[in-house]
This record gives sequence, C-alpha cells and structure tokens, in this order.
Amino acid sequence: MSEEHDEPNWLDAMRSELERYKDQYDEVVLTLDELYEFSEHRLSSQFPDNDHVRAKIRQQLQRLRDQGEVEFLDDQGTYRINAGNDSNKID
Repeated sequence: MSEEHDEPNWLDAMRSELERYKDQYDEVVLTLDELYEFSEHRLSSQFPDNDHVRAKIRQQLQRLRDQGEVEFLDDQGTYRINAGNDSNKID
C-alpha cells in the first residue's frame, strides 16, 4: 500500500491542514509563510522521520495545484484553496 512512501499520507495531511486553516481563519487565500507557521509543527510531529518538512509542504502544494485543489496566485508564495477540494479537480 505504501509503494510511494508517505505521499498519500502527506497529501491527506496537507488537505486536512488547508481545511483546518480555512475553517479557523475563514480565509481561502494564504501565503506559504502563513502555512508554515500554521502547519509546520503539526506536520513535523505527524511525520517525525522527515527532516525537510517545508520542502515536503511545497511539494504537496504542487500536487494539489496539479489536481486543481489549490491555485498558485503569484510567484511570492500566495495560494488560494479552491472550494470543494475533491469535487473541484481540473480535467
């Protein structure tokens, strides 16, 4: 089940973090720095064997972007969480 290592778990964890952020702040636009501040400690605890949590966060954001769940708004690390994550995938 874990042929891709932790990716499925990381992807689910990132989805949960984005949903938690959206619920807590009632915002769908956030910066990478805000996401680091909000999620880095929790993800580090959830994945203690990963010494590169920030790089993994960025990687998962790219995957979520490719699935249409997150939109990159600029080159300064601003993102939009798309509504209805799973139902809003781009074909």
